[in-house]
Amino acid sequence: MTETIITGDMTVAETLQSVPDALRLFQAHGINPITDCGPNIHSLWLEEAQDRCQIKGWEALLADLNRAVSAEL
Repeated sequence: MTETIITGDMTVAETLQSVPDALRLFQAHGINPITDCGPNIHSLWLEEAQDRCQIKGWEALLADLNRAVSAEL
């Protein structure tokens, strides 16, 4: 089984599909990418979403997303 590593060059859609409870993790960092970030957010790279959605604690969010992926394995 290959481990998914969440990086800034994945789309928001890929992240939401790959990470269990990803939406809750985004919300814990103060953002709901589905409702707060404008149209076409799913096709944005995470790194682009960082600016568009004004995600604070970007590194902490990536770490939380990666921990959630690892916990599922």
